[in-house]
Amino acid sequence: MRKHWQGGRFHVTNRIVSDAGSYTTKVRHGRVWVYLQSLERGQRIPLPFKGEYLPTGILRLLLQPNGQVEFHHAVDEDTVCSTRPCGADTVGVDKGYIEAYTDSNGERHGEGRPAVRGEHPRHGQGPAAQPP
Repeated sequence: MRKHWQGGRFHVTNRIVSDAGSYTTKVRHGRVWVYLQSLERGQRIPLPFKGEYLPTGILRLLLQPNGQVEFHHAVDEDTVCSTRPCGADTVGVDKGYIEAYTDSNGERHGEGRPAVRGEHPRHGQGPAAQPP
Protein backbone atom coordinates (compact mmCIF):
# COMPACT_ATOMS: atom_id res chain seq x y z
CA MET A 1 0.00 0.00 0.00
CA ARG A 2 2.84 2.41 0.84
CA LYS A 3 4.21 2.06 -2.69
CA HIS A 4 1.00 3.45 -4.12
CA TRP A 5 0.01 5.93 -1.39
CA GLN A 6 2.80 7.82 0.33
CA GLY A 7 1.45 10.23 2.89
CA GLY A 8 3.05 12.30 5.62
CA ARG A 9 4.74 14.87 3.40
CA PHE A 10 3.82 18.43 2.78
CA HIS A 11 5.22 20.66 0.07
CA VAL A 12 5.07 24.03 1.76
CA THR A 13 8.07 26.35 1.85
CA ASN A 14 6.75 28.85 4.38
CA ARG A 15 6.24 26.54 7.40
CA ILE A 16 8.58 25.58 10.24
CA VAL A 17 7.48 22.89 12.68
CA SER A 18 9.46 22.48 15.90
CA ASP A 19 8.84 20.12 18.78
CA ALA A 20 9.02 21.08 22.45
CA GLY A 21 12.72 20.24 22.72
CA SER A 22 13.86 22.59 19.97
CA TYR A 23 12.70 25.89 21.44
CA THR A 24 12.59 27.70 24.77
CA THR A 25 10.22 30.38 26.04
CA LYS A 26 10.79 33.30 28.39
CA VAL A 27 8.85 36.30 29.61
CA ARG A 28 10.86 39.53 29.45
CA HIS A 29 9.37 42.92 30.30
CA GLY A 30 5.83 41.52 30.14
CA ARG A 31 6.26 40.01 26.67
CA VAL A 32 6.63 36.35 25.74
CA TRP A 33 9.71 35.46 23.67
CA VAL A 34 10.25 32.18 21.82
CA TYR A 35 13.87 31.15 21.17
CA LEU A 36 14.22 28.68 18.28
CA GLN A 37 17.20 26.47 17.54
CA SER A 38 19.42 27.70 14.75
CA LEU A 39 21.93 25.94 12.52
CA GLU A 40 24.83 27.22 14.64
CA ARG A 41 25.50 25.36 17.87
CA GLY A 42 24.49 27.32 20.96
CA GLN A 43 22.77 30.09 19.01
CA ARG A 44 19.03 30.71 19.25
CA ILE A 45 16.72 32.81 17.08
CA PRO A 46 14.59 35.15 19.25
CA LEU A 47 11.01 35.76 18.13
CA PRO A 48 8.58 38.04 20.01
CA PHE A 49 5.26 36.39 20.75
CA LYS A 50 2.02 38.35 20.80
CA GLY A 51 0.03 35.91 22.98
CA GLU A 52 -0.33 36.10 26.73
CA TYR A 53 0.44 32.44 27.57
CA LEU A 54 3.62 30.42 27.09
CA PRO A 55 3.26 27.92 24.23
CA THR A 56 3.70 24.22 24.97
CA GLY A 57 4.17 21.17 22.76
CA ILE A 58 4.63 21.37 19.01
CA LEU A 59 5.04 24.87 17.61
CA ARG A 60 4.15 25.67 13.99
CA LEU A 61 5.51 28.86 12.48
CA LEU A 62 4.02 30.18 9.26
CA LEU A 63 6.11 32.79 7.48
CA GLN A 64 3.82 35.41 5.94
CA PRO A 65 4.68 37.23 2.69
CA ASN A 66 4.76 40.58 4.56
CA GLY A 67 7.59 39.36 6.82
CA GLN A 68 5.49 38.53 9.87
CA VAL A 69 5.47 35.14 11.59
CA GLU A 70 2.22 33.42 12.57
CA PHE A 71 2.36 31.03 15.54
CA HIS A 72 0.17 27.95 15.82
CA HIS A 73 0.60 26.34 19.22
CA ALA A 74 -1.05 24.67 22.19
CA VAL A 75 -1.19 26.02 25.73
CA ASP A 76 -1.46 24.27 29.08
CA GLU A 77 -5.16 23.87 29.91
CA ASP A 78 -4.69 24.36 33.66
CA THR A 79 -2.90 27.68 33.13
CA VAL A 80 -5.55 29.12 30.82
CA CYS A 81 -8.53 27.92 32.87
CA SER A 82 -7.10 29.21 36.15
CA THR A 83 -6.14 32.68 34.89
CA ARG A 84 -9.08 33.55 32.64
CA PRO A 85 -12.23 34.56 34.55
CA CYS A 86 -15.39 32.87 33.36
CA GLY A 87 -17.98 34.97 35.19
CA ALA A 88 -20.26 34.28 38.12
CA ASP A 89 -23.26 32.91 36.19
CA THR A 90 -24.22 29.27 36.52
CA VAL A 91 -24.99 27.52 33.29
CA GLY A 92 -26.60 24.13 33.09
CA VAL A 93 -29.61 22.01 32.33
CA ASP A 94 -31.07 19.64 34.90
CA LYS A 95 -33.07 16.59 33.89
CA GLY A 96 -35.55 15.84 36.63
CA TYR A 97 -36.99 12.54 37.79
CA ILE A 98 -39.92 12.81 35.40
CA GLU A 99 -38.02 13.83 32.28
CA ALA A 100 -38.71 17.55 32.64
CA TYR A 101 -35.81 19.91 31.96
CA THR A 102 -34.92 23.06 33.89
CA ASP A 103 -32.33 25.47 32.49
CA SER A 104 -30.02 27.93 34.28
CA ASN A 105 -32.69 30.65 34.32
CA GLY A 106 -35.13 28.41 36.20
CA GLU A 107 -37.45 27.94 33.22
CA ARG A 108 -39.03 24.51 32.92
CA HIS A 109 -39.17 22.76 29.56
CA GLY A 110 -41.82 20.08 29.29
CA GLU A 111 -45.52 20.90 28.97
CA GLY A 112 -47.96 19.41 31.49
CA ARG A 113 -45.32 18.07 33.84
CA PRO A 114 -45.91 18.17 37.61
CA ALA A 115 -43.85 20.78 39.44
CA VAL A 116 -42.81 18.55 42.35
CA ARG A 117 -41.76 14.92 42.34
CA GLY A 118 -44.38 13.94 44.93
CA GLU A 119 -47.22 15.17 42.70
CA HIS A 120 -46.57 12.49 40.10
CA PRO A 121 -49.00 9.55 40.22
CA ARG A 122 -46.12 7.05 40.54
CA HIS A 123 -44.82 8.77 43.68
CA GLY A 124 -46.45 9.34 47.05
CA GLN A 125 -48.39 6.06 47.11
CA GLY A 126 -47.89 2.93 49.20
CA PRO A 127 -46.28 2.31 52.57
CA ALA A 128 -42.79 3.44 51.49
CA ALA A 129 -44.08 6.95 50.75
CA GLN A 130 -45.71 7.45 54.18
CA PRO A 131 -43.62 9.26 56.83
CA PRO A 132 -42.70 7.08 59.86
